[in-house]
Formats: sequence, C-alpha cells, structure tokens
Amino acid sequence: MTAADDQRDAPPDTAQLLVELEAAHGSKDDRAYILLSALLLARGDLTPAQRLAVVRGRAWARHRSSHFAGAADDWSRVIEFDPTDRSALVNRAACEYALNNYGVALDDILAAEARFGPAPADEMMWRGACRFRLNDIAGARQDLKAAVRLEPENQTTWRWLAHIAGSGDDDRETALEEITLAMAALPKSANLHHRRAGFLTALDRRTEAIEALDAAVRLEPDNIDLLMYRGELRQQVEDLQGALEDQAAVVALRADRVDGQDAYVGLLRKLGRLDEALAAADRFAEAFADWPSGHRLRADVLRDMGDVPRTLEALQAAWTAAPWEWEFGCEIGVLLRKAGDLAGAYEALDRMNRAYFTLPVGRELFEVQCELGRFKEALELAGQIVARDPQSAESHRQRARAFSAVGRVKEARLDLDTAALLDAAKPGEL
Repeated sequence: MTAADDQRDAPPDTAQLLVELEAAHGSKDDRAYILLSALLLARGDLTPAQRLAVVRGRAWARHRSSHFAGAADDWSRVIEFDPTDRSALVNRAACEYALNNYGVALDDILAAEARFGPAPADEMMWRGACRFRLNDIAGARQDLKAAVRLEPENQTTWRWLAHIAGSGDDDRETALEEITLAMAALPKSANLHHRRAGFLTALDRRTEAIEALDAAVRLEPDNIDLLMYRGELRQQVEDLQGALEDQAAVVALRADRVDGQDAYVGLLRKLGRLDEALAAADRFAEAFADWPSGHRLRADVLRDMGDVPRTLEALQAAWTAAPWEWEFGCEIGVLLRKAGDLAGAYEALDRMNRAYFTLPVGRELFEVQCELGRFKEALELAGQIVARDPQSAESHRQRARAFSAVGRVKEARLDLDTAALLDAAKPGEL
C-alpha cells in the first residue's frame, strides 16, 4: 500500500468535518448534520466555542426533525456551556412541550423570566399554552392576553386565545366575545367563524349563526363540515330550500358521506319531491351497493310513495348488506304482516330473533305467532320478553295473553295483576 493509499483511507480530520458540517447546515440537511456532529463531538480536539456551536446546531437539527427528546438534551448541554443563553431555556421548553411535559416546559419558561427579566411576547404565549394544558385556564388567559398586548399582530397568540374560549368557567357570552376579538385579528379564519357559529347556536341565535357560517363558507366553499352545519341550521329555521342547496353541495363533494345523503334525501322527501328523492337514493344505492345506507334510503322514499313491494325489496337489500341490523328484519316483518303475509312475516322476524334477540323484534314476532295460532312458541317468547323487560306492563300483558291461549288462566291473571300494579306505580317504586 502506497502513502497515497494511506492518505486516502485515513479518517477525515476535524477541519474537513467542520467544512462538511457547515455545508450540511447551509443545505439544511439535518440528517447529515446530526451524523457529522456525532463524529465531531466524539473527538477531543474541538475548542469550547466549536463544541458549543456544534451542539447548538445539532439541537436545531433534531428539533426540526421532531427528535424532541434528543433536542432537549442538546439544549441542556448548551445551557451547561452557556448559562446566560435565554433562548436555550426557551427552546428546551418548546421541546418538553412537544413531549407533553407541560410542567417541565413551564418551569423552564418561568426560570428564563426569573434569570433574565420580563418575558417577551413569544415566551408569554408559550407560558399561556403550558398553563392551558395544565388546566390553569385563568392563568393561561392572563398570559395570552399579556402576549397580545406586547405583540398585537401575532396571529398564533390570537389563535390560542380563540382556542381557549369557552374553557373553564367561561359562559357562552364571554366565549363569544373572545372569539369575536380574535376574529378581528384573524379575519380570514374559517375556523373562527365556525366556532362563533357554535356559540351563537348555543345561545339560540340561529340566524346570526347562519350568517357566521356564510362567512366561513365564503372562505372555504368546499368545507363539508361547514356546509353540513349550515344546512342543519337552515332546516331548523325552516329555510328548506337553502338547506337542500347545502346538502346537495355536500353530496356533490363527497358521494360517500352517509349523513349528507341522508339529509339530502330527507329534505327532498320533506319538500314532497319524491321522484327526485328516489333518484338520489337510487344513485347512492347503486354506487355503494354493499352498504345498507342507500338501500335504506330507497326504502324510506318508496314507503312514502306507498310502494310496498319495492319497499320490501329495498329493505331486503339493506338487510343482506348488514344482516346484524335487527331494524331491517323487524321492518320487513311489520310490512309483511300489514300486507297479510303472516308466513313471510314470521320467517323474517323469527330469523332475526334467533340471530339477535331484541325487544322490538320479539314483541312483533309474538303478535305474528299469536295470529298464526302458535301459542306455545308465543308463550316461550313472552317469557324471554318478561325476563328482558320485567318492569314493563306491556311485557306481562303479552304473556298473560299467551297463558290464556294455552288454558293457563291462573298464571294469566297473575301477569295481568302485575301489569296493573306496574301501570299504577310511580317511577322508582318497584
């Protein structure tokens, strides 16, 4: 091996590593900076000033890389090197905050103020944020308002003030005032208009809430949550056409939003536009055939139209998509019973009851069993109903009918007496 080979294979000297470190810093290559700083700090030939600069740079690189625990350690080393560095204390506080160590972060910020004098606006904001996370709402509000006085244009501080509005002992009027103040500093925040609408709704000021949502929608016209909310409020104030427009926009943006489809079809039904409602439900059911929701919407519209056969067909499709949903089986049974198809009603209800016993299905199946003269089955089922709902007078009356039908008159009278006592009893007496 030649001398040139030895020189080429030799590890880089400190000066070369420092040059490479500076290049990594200039290109914002945090990963390279962290690796190079580890090599440099392992050497013993750095001056104290160089060592401090490398640790400080690595702290920033780790912070930007979301390696907050390592960054906090590095800021601690910076503080050891230079106890007069206020920014190191504050930066360590930011790392501890990111690690959810809010008490530790607050201690660092308070230490910075105690050592170096009154806190500037950014430290006051961090102090307020820490206190909020520690549930000191009054202290947080005081700090954040102080930060705003020091730096009125700081939008982050205003966002924090808006965030804590309504927290702690705030009444809704106070929260509304705080949100309105924040909006003056953040006029293009759709979220603040949205929150203001929430407080106005809670105060039963729905017209103003809708106006707040109008402003929010102008800022974010494709925000589905805003459109849904405004649609709900418009419906509450009987602006059905406006509500329909909002829900139509939701469906156009997200055809898979079940709540949007449900609201849209429901409004068309309420407006009596059943053909349009059925067309919308058909599109939803076809696009998402494996979901029960579209088939259920079709069933609701077809029921309004009085089309029993197609209603049953839609309910059966919904039940096939979600066989665990007992409501579908129960509705099928009710419709078949009303149509006089007791055998079909019995089959649907008995199938659902065997899979998943519920009181609505059980009560409906009991009536069908009695109409079919299957009184022994009805008596057995009535026993299950009473066991599930013993404080219901109706449960005992149903079983009394079954007892009477099979000739067990004494037991029937006992159940009727129990039902009479339950009817007469005040809540909580039995």
